[in-house]
Amino acid sequence: MRIALNGMLLRGEFSATAAPDDQFLITVPPGFSDALLARSNVICHYAPTWTGLRMGRIIWEQTALPRLLSRYGIDLLHAPGYTMPLRWRGPTVLTIYDILALREPQWCKATNVWHYRLMLPQSIRRAARIIVPSTTVKEELIEVLNADPGKISVIPLGADHIAGPVTDKQRLKAVRDKYGLPPDYLICVGNIEPKKNIEGTVKIFEEVAGRLPHHLVLVGRSGWQCRNALARIRTSPVSQRIHRLGYVPLQDLPALYSGAAACLHFSWYEGFGLPPLEAMRCGTPMVVSNRAALPEVVGGAALIADPNSPQAAAAIIRLLTDAELARKMVQRGHRRAAQFTWSGAAAQTVKVYREVVEDGYA
Repeated sequence: MRIALNGMLLRGEFSATAAPDDQFLITVPPGFSDALLARSNVICHYAPTWTGLRMGRIIWEQTALPRLLSRYGIDLLHAPGYTMPLRWRGPTVLTIYDILALREPQWCKATNVWHYRLMLPQSIRRAARIIVPSTTVKEELIEVLNADPGKISVIPLGADHIAGPVTDKQRLKAVRDKYGLPPDYLICVGNIEPKKNIEGTVKIFEEVAGRLPHHLVLVGRSGWQCRNALARIRTSPVSQRIHRLGYVPLQDLPALYSGAAACLHFSWYEGFGLPPLEAMRCGTPMVVSNRAALPEVVGGAALIADPNSPQAAAAIIRLLTDAELARKMVQRGHRRAAQFTWSGAAAQTVKVYREVVEDGYA
């Protein structure tokens, strides 16, 4: 097969090793390192410089990309970023990670809401198959956009980009010292933006701080509309026990997870939610929100609580004061996280490609 992937949103590594006998055309943004894609069956096509701006990228995808696909004689396009070029007449596999912009528009930029309201319904109708990371997103697509359930495939994301638990005490201390952290802490990983509920997480931490000696470590960039959350962190009565690290390189994450007594993820909405799986892979017990796909993803391997309820603080205290419960959650977490691999996700995705081409979708 000659497969095109719209990689205009690519950040980091991409692997085509699941389909070594197929040919891939990958469109990438200006400045992307093609060394990450250096394989004999991959052609890397750079988009023009002006596509570095979001509106430029959208215009290029809808106008120039269809012509490029025709020129290369592409059999199938995979559009992994919610929308597809509507002028492309060949079969398309579309990936949709969530419908936050339609379901909870107050947590999105107005431009995103406008774009997805316009493009998502048309893309869903035109796509030969749709890949989603969770049954939650599948059900939302059917309910909100009347998507055909027969063409939706649930393919979870992987967690094995995280190496696993760090047990070397010197390594754990070195990473703690690097970021100025105490031995006892809770960790929360996610960008500071409304849907991640960092403000609520700080409030919950304040409720437990009087009963536990732990600090709270926040990992993630400052994102859209982060002002209220940052103000809450700054003015919290326990602000001296809150550490905001910002972006942390991937190589430090396993040690940060492994050194934490627990990981908190009280997000309002997730179409999947990777940090809980990353933490469980590192042997860190979890307390997660009862919202959207998070209960589905953790699958009984974490404590689940309503972020708006006192049960959230109670769950943290219970986990940190009941050693046997924590041990069971760690064991379940290891088993649960091991089920989610990128090689498995890639193999399932290639299977969808073959089904689309062999069945003659258009």
